[in-house]
Amino acid sequence: MNGLIKYNNLYFTTCTIHKWQNLLEPDQNKDIILEALSYLSHNKRIVVYAFVILENHIHLIIEVIPPDIISKIIHSKLSYSSKKLKKSLTQEELQSFAVAKSNKTYQFWKPKSLSVELYTKKFFVQKFNYVHKNVERAGLDPEKYKYSSYPSYLFGEPKFDFLTLWG
Repeated sequence: MNGLIKYNNLYFTTCTIHKWQNLLEPDQNKDIILEALSYLSHNKRIVVYAFVILENHIHLIIEVIPPDIISKIIHSKLSYSSKKLKKSLTQEELQSFAVAKSNKTYQFWKPKSLSVELYTKKFFVQKFNYVHKNVERAGLDPEKYKYSSYPSYLFGEPKFDFLTLWG
């Protein structure tokens, strides 16, 4: 395979909450991200190989299914989650996300999410390990943390209906 991954359109992506606030700390807010991933996967727009959802950011390794492109996928995920998060927050909580922009009242995500195409197996494995090590770096038990693909790989079976195990 010459070090190249057989998939096209394979990306490592990071999305961060505006001002690094802990918006995703409550499980109900993390569940919104899971819903978005499930929707995109079931509608055959992405294949999810790895993910972690922490209090203020998420990391993903996904394959984008043509004719979609990574920017549309990120926009869909962030737009969907923003609408759901807005509904789940109290007026007081919303105030910490208020912005004075002509096109929006609240901003939940930092602009310009990071998306890097993964061309080699070595780069894929590096980012795959990085995604899963984030749980441990956050001081959580990677084997028991619900909002990560790590336990699925550890036990050899997907614990989410949208997750495809790599390898």
